[in-house]
Amino acid sequence: MEFSDQINELSRTGHLRDKNVHALLRPVFKKWDIYLRGTEISFTARVNEMIDKYNEMHRGRELLTFSDYCEFERVIKNHVAALQEPAIDTLKDVREIVQDVFTKICYSSFDQYPQLRYIVSKMINNIQTKQEAEVEKRIKEFIDMEKLVFTQDKVFQQKLDASDIPQKTGMDSNDEKLCDEDDKIFSSKGCALLDTRNLVPDKLVLYYEIIYQRFTDYVPMLIILFMLKDAAKALRHQMLELRNGGDVVNLLSEDSERGRRRVDLKKRLERLTQAQELISKSL
Repeated sequence: MEFSDQINELSRTGHLRDKNVHALLRPVFKKWDIYLRGTEISFTARVNEMIDKYNEMHRGRELLTFSDYCEFERVIKNHVAALQEPAIDTLKDVREIVQDVFTKICYSSFDQYPQLRYIVSKMINNIQTKQEAEVEKRIKEFIDMEKLVFTQDKVFQQKLDASDIPQKTGMDSNDEKLCDEDDKIFSSKGCALLDTRNLVPDKLVLYYEIIYQRFTDYVPMLIILFMLKDAAKALRHQMLELRNGGDVVNLLSEDSERGRRRVDLKKRLERLTQAQELISKSL
């Protein structure tokens, strides 16, 4: 039970004696956040490159504004797809840390019991492998969702309101009457601030901020839940099953060297006790 309680405490609070797993994980997630923030420059560069190529292809045509939304969407999808590999790398870094902490607890708890130490360390590895596969699957699903290029209108409107981007819609007076002045959201007549006719690179960069926020929070939370919290629960459950259904006597057998030392010390103690008794009688 005392090995199981230690894992449970570590999962629940992140602390166990001299171990602080969250302190070990924080630099990993900070590295993930820095990477995400750094991709803003490359994202903006790709948007501008795409616009230059588009304008070159359509030079001489009359364009009200840059209006090919599919081109913008393609840039976003490519950018999101490129985040999959670093997200999975972050997952693998966390697995290494968590598995190492769990294994150290195992070795310190079962230092004298090699059979039990081997079985539990194998449990830890199997659980972490299973959890890693599940998190990787969820990361890929999340990437696929982000490729849908979606956010609620009000969320984007808040980003626009907080920015210094001009919010000109290019609408006539009749169209303006259809707009909701309070919420400034979309209408069926095209009075959206993000109508495809009015999409500009600056507005697309605002969408990048939404992508960044979702990724920088979701990936660490997903990893902590599966690799630490749920993994600890699974390990604790399997430990209890092992206690209830395993060959406890065999599992608790000490290694041969430690066993010999223990028997030797016990015999020495018996001899010393007998000698003390003989001395006491002679006096």
